[in-house]
Amino acid sequence: SDTETTKELEDIQSAYKTLGDRIWEIIEKSMTIAKDEPELLKSAVQIIVQEEEQDQKYLAEKETSGKIQESRPRQWKKNWMSVIKQSLTNGMNEAPSVSLANKTSSLCQCFLNIGKRIKNDLNTVETHVKHCYPEEFDICNIYAKFFHDFLSDQLKAVTEFHLQKKDNHFILCFVQNIYPSDIIKNPALMKDLGSLMPREKIERIEKDYISSEQSDINTWMKKSLEVETAKWIKGKEPEKLDGCYHSELPIDIVQKNPNFFCVINHLCIKNVEGGKNRAQEITPELGQKVLELLLLEMPNILESFKKSLDNFAEKYMQQLNFRAVIIANINSCLLFRDYIQKQGAFNVTAKEKSLSILNEIEKTGFNILLSNLLLEIKHQYKTTAKEKWFSCSEILIEKIKQYLLEFKTLRQSYFQELLKQVHCAVVTEYIKRLLKKKISYKTQKKQQEIAEEIIKNALQIQDFFAHYESLATWLDQVLPKFAEIIKLQDKGAIQLEVAALARDFPDISKHHISALLHMKGNLTKNEEKDILNILKVNT
Repeated sequence: SDTETTKELEDIQSAYKTLGDRIWEIIEKSMTIAKDEPELLKSAVQIIVQEEEQDQKYLAEKETSGKIQESRPRQWKKNWMSVIKQSLTNGMNEAPSVSLANKTSSLCQCFLNIGKRIKNDLNTVETHVKHCYPEEFDICNIYAKFFHDFLSDQLKAVTEFHLQKKDNHFILCFVQNIYPSDIIKNPALMKDLGSLMPREKIERIEKDYISSEQSDINTWMKKSLEVETAKWIKGKEPEKLDGCYHSELPIDIVQKNPNFFCVINHLCIKNVEGGKNRAQEITPELGQKVLELLLLEMPNILESFKKSLDNFAEKYMQQLNFRAVIIANINSCLLFRDYIQKQGAFNVTAKEKSLSILNEIEKTGFNILLSNLLLEIKHQYKTTAKEKWFSCSEILIEKIKQYLLEFKTLRQSYFQELLKQVHCAVVTEYIKRLLKKKISYKTQKKQQEIAEEIIKNALQIQDFFAHYESLATWLDQVLPKFAEIIKLQDKGAIQLEVAALARDFPDISKHHISALLHMKGNLTKNEEKDILNILKVNT
């Protein structure tokens, strides 16, 4: 009867409802059940598959007969999708939500918590849930797509607001690095899912981030210089590193901190390398872009460094440890120079300008360090020359030793440069005093004695500077060649020696040779003229 039929249908519907409730309960707890009771989840999924097949069968019959059971289609697969989404939504809501009211302090940690939850869930799906579903369900992609859309919505909401630099850095790093590399970990799947944010928004956030990074680093570099300048003025002796005076300024401004690496805790290393490394955590391309922009600021900071040092040198020359401070800052130039020369990302103009400023700083520093010593050398030669013909004074050697002891606190390359200048000054001043004496020696014996005295002095100078490993060894031959010209008596031999002298030292002039020949009082005017003419031929 109709009553019995209706009763049967109601019983069937009730049974289906009871079954459905149980199925949805199992589906809702898929993550746990798949690990603990995988067969139970498989059975639930199989029932959904069977019901979907029945729906398709009755829908096909409707196409031919135009009729279908009232209870069909049950759409359990559609309901299954709704239950999956709702269960995942509930799970995501259990993680700490992103608070827009307090986004500055909580944003990074909240997204990391969500990311960790998604990573663990996707691992569970891949390891356990996937094996409970037929392949055509594409269950891994379904879960991944839901999580992707959820994260995308969260990011869209957060990035509607203006964020601070550290939050911009984290979001860019999360979207372009952490999410694809550490959470999804599947390039093919990542390609199907696409980016969490539109490219236009990513570029806008990158622009804000780069601008903030430039501003922060410029402020930091200026502050570093102010702190360093204050140390100079206090007169405190600079620290030493490997026996050389040392300044932290280059490290503060450019050098990489060996302990730098942090996405979550985001260390505050506000120098050029720090800025590059932070940007590289996002993408290598952004790191390169940030480095190029930051390096453009190098000439400005070096110019400020130079002005500060010039001001210090002008006002605080009597300051305690003044020369030590100058040495420490000369040494700083080497670190700056080494960094600049190794940077392929440097704009050519900015690089040349930076190196030019460093040259000026080094030159000014050298002049300060050498000024007193050069005066000492001139004074000592002048004093000695008045007392007797000439000798390389032991007093002068001792004075130079004292200065070289101080110069040893320079980096080796700078020490060698100053040593070369001192070596050259000693030889040059010797020659000046030698040629200014206006004394003529007419006998061969006297000329021989003078030549031997010059050679003796030359060896003394040579041995002294060789002890300090002077690289200006070309100076060793100057005085012996002068002595040889004084000693020789044959005009032709003298001409050959003068020609060799002019060849080896192109800055020799007719005036120099004329003064040297004046010491040989036994030359006629014609002989002297013939010898001087060799310079014209040689030149």
